[in-house]
Amino acid sequence: MADLKGFSEGKHEFRPAPFWSWNDKLDAEELLSQMKKMQKAGYGGFFMHSRVGLITPYLSDEWMDCIRLCAKKSGEYGLDAYLYDEDMWPSGYASGIVPAMSDDFKEKALVLAKEGELLPSDEPFKTVESGGEKYTIARRTCAAGMVRFNGQCYIDTLNPRAVRAFLESTHEKYKACVGEMFGTRIRGIFTDEPCYGIHWFYTLPHVTYSEYLRERILREKGYDVKERCEELFFDVGNYKKTRSDYYNCAGKQFEESFTKQYADWCERNNLCFTGHLMAEETMAEQAQWTGGVMRHYADMQQPGVDKLMRRNSQLVTLKQLTSVTEQLGKERALSECFAGLGHESGYVKRKKIMDWQAVNGIDFVNMHLSHYSLRGERKRDYPPDIFYQQPYFCEEKLFSDYAARLCQIAAYGKRAVRLLIIQPLSCVFAHYNPADAQNPEKLRAYDELFAGLSEALQAAGVDFHYGDESLLEKYASADKSTLRVGAYSYDTVVLCNAESLSESTLRLLDRFGGRILCLGQRPEWCDFQKRASVRVDERFDEIAPLVELVSDCRAAIYAGENIICCRRTAERGDILLFANTGDEKQVLRAELLDGAFALDLTHGKAYPLRQNQVTLLAEGSLAVFTGAIEVLKEWGVPVCPPPAIGCDGVEFSDFEAREIPVHAARVCDENALVLDRADFECEGVRLENSPLEAIWHYHFYKLPEGAPYTMRYRFYVRDVPERAQLVVENAENAQYIAVNQRPVKPLRARGEAQRCDEKAYKDLSFTRCEGVVLKKGWNEVELRARKINNITDVCCHRPVHEKNYAPTEAEAAYIIGDFSVLSGEHGYEIAAPESPLRDAAAEGYPFYSGALEYEAECDLNGRETLLLEGDCAYASVEANGRKLTAGGTLAFDTRGISGRVRLKIKLYNTLFALLGPHHIRDYDDLSWVDAGVFNDLDRYEKRYLTKPFGLRKIKIIQGVDNNEK
Repeated sequence: MADLKGFSEGKHEFRPAPFWSWNDKLDAEELLSQMKKMQKAGYGGFFMHSRVGLITPYLSDEWMDCIRLCAKKSGEYGLDAYLYDEDMWPSGYASGIVPAMSDDFKEKALVLAKEGELLPSDEPFKTVESGGEKYTIARRTCAAGMVRFNGQCYIDTLNPRAVRAFLESTHEKYKACVGEMFGTRIRGIFTDEPCYGIHWFYTLPHVTYSEYLRERILREKGYDVKERCEELFFDVGNYKKTRSDYYNCAGKQFEESFTKQYADWCERNNLCFTGHLMAEETMAEQAQWTGGVMRHYADMQQPGVDKLMRRNSQLVTLKQLTSVTEQLGKERALSECFAGLGHESGYVKRKKIMDWQAVNGIDFVNMHLSHYSLRGERKRDYPPDIFYQQPYFCEEKLFSDYAARLCQIAAYGKRAVRLLIIQPLSCVFAHYNPADAQNPEKLRAYDELFAGLSEALQAAGVDFHYGDESLLEKYASADKSTLRVGAYSYDTVVLCNAESLSESTLRLLDRFGGRILCLGQRPEWCDFQKRASVRVDERFDEIAPLVELVSDCRAAIYAGENIICCRRTAERGDILLFANTGDEKQVLRAELLDGAFALDLTHGKAYPLRQNQVTLLAEGSLAVFTGAIEVLKEWGVPVCPPPAIGCDGVEFSDFEAREIPVHAARVCDENALVLDRADFECEGVRLENSPLEAIWHYHFYKLPEGAPYTMRYRFYVRDVPERAQLVVENAENAQYIAVNQRPVKPLRARGEAQRCDEKAYKDLSFTRCEGVVLKKGWNEVELRARKINNITDVCCHRPVHEKNYAPTEAEAAYIIGDFSVLSGEHGYEIAAPESPLRDAAAEGYPFYSGALEYEAECDLNGRETLLLEGDCAYASVEANGRKLTAGGTLAFDTRGISGRVRLKIKLYNTLFALLGPHHIRDYDDLSWVDAGVFNDLDRYEKRYLTKPFGLRKIKIIQGVDNNEK
């Protein structure tokens, strides 16, 4: 794409599309209601994703009715529908259908067993002795019975017949139901974490295996791996070659059996094949799981990765993907992102991750997750939930608009890159040994050097691509000055700890007359079989001097600590995208700024720049267009003077500031007291005043279906509110609920469809109960029910086949109403309502997930900007009937408004206040948040973790011309 047409409004195809987590009993009316909410949020589409807790049977007629309804109606809402190919993940087992067909279709491995460790079904291959111990290497077929795989196991993805059965069981079924919408209403299908072996359930050292792999090695390498299998587990014989052969052949077989066959099916059926593979992060993991991920991206129409974690620490993962998508001209580069950030993640954290990804070539944001339901375990399923339950969701379109413009920038023109790093994957394969306890540490050296080089180059402003040897063989050529891969040409090649290279790579480098540099070990072998000689112009033991040498490959001459950059070139002007990856603001200096245009990604405008430096705030990003103003006008991008501070997190000039007073806020929603300790009685278990964290997994989910249980929650009331309600998840399915021994009435009847209406609080499954009468002092909620629940463990559920299924949950309950919640002698106590000022969490609203509204008056001169300081997910300002919204930098361009102005300021927070986790020690230091974090009793502490929420300062700022100072 070489233009910015549609940039101002945010083009549809670049808008984010979430995983729509179908995780409960699906209701047609509620599905359509949720689609409408996505439309209002500015989403471009959705992935219909079977998820933990699903009750509507997967692939059933009822399921297909829901798929058909949502696909058919998607166009009315301006949304693209995408299928998802599995009952959770990893893809391939078709909810257990495929492995149940035949033992030939079940996953297989070679295991290293000591005496007494073999199973009767194992097939011994070879007996070896090492270190005085006798071992048997045997073929093991994975046994059925895993709840995670619907009572079955994973499949042999190296077996093309098994993969074909998967396509027939899933894809052909979708084709029969909604095939006429393929390529129109239904854009594509997502595959999630397929691999060539699941390693979670093995207790012995093992490697992936298939008879199809054995046949390929015999055919291509000329030997039977059965005769050399000990070299996979012991450093004997020609083990480096054997392992390199083994995992390269396994990767090739996996690619042809699964990915290529899948892609061909999608091509024939007019569907875009998207998704990502298992364990992309390190080369060591790729040996274990996939045999290399980059080769698969070449087959997929729209390949992707997942970007988990709360920090931007997976550069190699992104660069593996975007190297291929850019080299081969793929339609888009997708990232499944934001999983594990935590419920407190509103705008800023997501923006920083998205900025970092866009600099590295990601141009399609697949958000993880938008939950149909937050009942029970679902609320702990890799938060954040990014959907209607969030208090900020009414302003989410701001994020969608920003994402659309950012992704259009990331797809613009062609990346300016001259340097290619050849990935030493075969060297990692050669040293991968699952029987060696020290092996992870040995392999870490390869990954750390490779990742360290990549990160150092990016920090220095030197852009690069990776070269995968299997793809270089197919797509690369070279001459005296240039090495070409697809659409890109490189004059510098870096070899990184490459002990051996393939014969085809060696021939390519022999033809290449450009600069060849080497970091670490220089190549000595061809396919670990014969000695090789490679011209190396300079070799380095350390990363820094190599990076200094290639500084001539920079995309832009600039200075700015923690600022990363990419340059994308096109005939009518280049675009440079800068992002501040640090936690402090940084000055960005670049000569090209003066005379260029800043593209406002929040509002779709352009600002002429008249200086060579700006300041990027901690969450800041800057897109710069070097072309002419006439080009921007032709593309429909309005051009206007820059404000002092922009919403993207850029200070364009120095400024003068004055403060106006902050008055107490109006609370816009009901407050809540979270009841997260309870007595629990069932099946001989009796817990008193137990944290709910010790009940969910450790007792409740282990109970037999139908077992009666009782829960009692106690709380203290200092001041009795005029009106209060009790909220209990699926309250209508309980046998008895009482407050202070007086029965209360759920507003939803048993068997009634759950919808997010006036009978629900926040989520469709959080049922309100009327008839609550509180009293001063201690109060008690009693709940009696039978355990009916299909959740079995973290990320596990059993399919539901029962009719009239009425699940229950042993979860927190909530008292909601117009009151404050203050810390007192009896813990958090219900008290008379108060008006919070600067931090609602510390001023009576620690569990409040809603909005605060402030009012203020000020005089504006028509040249000023409003700047707020506070803690929130989003904020909006109404001034003279004009509404402005911000999410990261809380800057509101009020230029053009003058005179006495009445301001209405609204701040929105997140679900963290309500859902937590509230009791996990050092929560903010965690690298990610999943269900296991909530259940980690080793990190449990009784005191509550809350997050500040409120407005601290209101500033009126006016820019100062830097050239006049």
